[in-house]
Amino acid sequence: MQHGVDPLTARFDAPSLAVALRRRDVESVRTLLSTPINVEAIETILSVAKTDAMLAVLCSAGGIHAVLNALKASTGNEALLKGTVLTLRHLYKFDAKLTSIVVRLQDGISAILENLRERIHCVDTELLQALLTILGDVSHNAANVQVIVKENGTAVILAAILAHLKNDQMVLPALNVLVAISRHPSHIATLVREGGVPAVLAAILAHLRRVEVLRAALTVLRSIVSDEHSAVGPKEYHLVLNCDVNTRGHTQWFLFRVRGMLPGVPYRFHIINMMKPDSLFSSGMRPLLYSEAAAAAEGIGWRRCGDDIAYFMNQYSYACYPFTYSMQQARTSALVGARGADRIVRRETLCTSYGGNTVDLLSVTDFTSPPDVVAARKVVVVSARVHPGESNASWMMAGLLEAVTADTEPARRLRRMLMLKIVPMLNPDGVVLGNYRCSAVGVDLNRQWQDPHEVKMPSIFALKRLMRGIVATEQLLLYCDLHGHSRKRNVFAYGCEITKGPNRLRERVFPRLLAECPHFSFPGCSYKVLRSKDTTGRVVVSRQFATPNSFTIEASFCGADFGRGAGAHYSIAHLKEMGAAFVPALLDFADPSQAHVNAILAELEAQFPSAEDDADEADEADEDGAPARKGGGAHLDSLADASEKLRRAARVKSRAAAAAKAVKAGKEGGDKAATKATKATKAVEKEKKK
Repeated sequence: MQHGVDPLTARFDAPSLAVALRRRDVESVRTLLSTPINVEAIETILSVAKTDAMLAVLCSAGGIHAVLNALKASTGNEALLKGTVLTLRHLYKFDAKLTSIVVRLQDGISAILENLRERIHCVDTELLQALLTILGDVSHNAANVQVIVKENGTAVILAAILAHLKNDQMVLPALNVLVAISRHPSHIATLVREGGVPAVLAAILAHLRRVEVLRAALTVLRSIVSDEHSAVGPKEYHLVLNCDVNTRGHTQWFLFRVRGMLPGVPYRFHIINMMKPDSLFSSGMRPLLYSEAAAAAEGIGWRRCGDDIAYFMNQYSYACYPFTYSMQQARTSALVGARGADRIVRRETLCTSYGGNTVDLLSVTDFTSPPDVVAARKVVVVSARVHPGESNASWMMAGLLEAVTADTEPARRLRRMLMLKIVPMLNPDGVVLGNYRCSAVGVDLNRQWQDPHEVKMPSIFALKRLMRGIVATEQLLLYCDLHGHSRKRNVFAYGCEITKGPNRLRERVFPRLLAECPHFSFPGCSYKVLRSKDTTGRVVVSRQFATPNSFTIEASFCGADFGRGAGAHYSIAHLKEMGAAFVPALLDFADPSQAHVNAILAELEAQFPSAEDDADEADEADEDGAPARKGGGAHLDSLADASEKLRRAARVKSRAAAAAKAVKAGKEGGDKAATKATKATKAVEKEKKK
């Protein structure tokens, strides 16, 4: 919201908004919504944005944020308040989880409760009902319930029930909020203390013939009476993880808090809805723990801990050092401020995510050079965090950013040589929502590169558009996407194999340069492309933009199995060192003399003298540890290989018979028949070799 502008009198171009919505013009809608919303704008949205396509445009253009700003500024304007609440309900019906999250992050719950508190005895029951209903909608999110209770919302809801006890249209949405609150054992005491029992009993007596009211009221009473906890034994708990937003799965990481623990007493936690068949926990990886007491007394942060760690296919998981969207924004701001926006690094917005979060694009080079020199430099594109649960990718990115912007001679040489385009966080919505793998719309963004949707996956669409422009000027040198891996150790790369032509083996050069870092395993790299990876970033960039240098860099959630660090967990320092290793690797890779590159190519030619010998020893597991689906991916490839072998065997058999017949004819005929017999025999030998 623009400060200093009165939303009651600001002029809003409602007709243009209607046109932009009908045309599904995201940028125009975003520009129009930068003006504070008034009643006319709300009426336009309610009358025009009735289809899912238009609501998607509204969400992508930051409509939820704009409506919430109008709600918070609606003091004294009942019509604007009612309109914003009704609009929020429309947006909630379109995308419930996203709206719930944005309402919480933008302090919308506090604004709704404040308006409800001020209007408890208001005669406009339609407005009160709308406020209670949207509060009930967003209370399906556990984090939102926390905010409601913290803001003393329990007392407000109970007061609304008692003030409008005879009105079932008011009592039912209020009871629905209490149902959400009562699902959490930690809030039962607050509900009882605020007078929840008599208020709910009064609602039952007032509406004995309303089944919906009775069902909601009895649910609240049952929770109060039982006060069930998740404990299954003394100091033993079952934990159930939330699925990624808008999905029914991807329960692959955890973050939870325990309070009131007794020192010296063992606690056991069972995470019971994990999805993968195996995990690095089976190989000695330990969970991360942060103790507030240890941090305050000894300055100890996140550390690996835990005993008797077991992994079974009931499903358990891993975690890595947290790296939030707020951390990324703060670090980027500090980096730009410290280094100087005009000399070394420039920050711009690549796009706005579906959930309304900024996706940053950082350009790093020596901007003191003449503009034509800067414009002519080769470009390296690096991205990270397309999978929100892979926070180790963000720590590698942090090390890379610190290294390429450092005041050191190698960094200065690199900036004079190259332009780096860096996207630190491709999926901020997933990170904010606490997802493991998916975006706010419930899809894996790293499977959307073939034809990304501009509204639903704007970060992939915008990055691909940026790279297409770089390729058009023949300046793209390399693309790297940083990931985390849950089932393999070490840091390694996935590339795209080239078996013939002038670029043969070039896809192995940059990984070989990264192997100068002690954490990187060159033998652990793989260059085969499974069919299940055809729509990933590295494969689409390699194929559509015709570059051999397109990679996924994977860092294990656990640690290394070779070298000095064998058997130990990776620390934050190790991950940042891996990111910093990009500086020397890129200097050698872009060196005009190509001395180191040519030496590596000669070494690779000696190791893989022909395309037939150029095979990977290791199978390519999913880049980020997702299990191979039954009947898909690697299974399809192995079936295809088996079918091809059977076809070849049949061809050999058929040609052998033809050759024998030709040899016989050659003996009986002249030179022409003998030549035909010789050719047939050679064809059989060639097929046998295959």
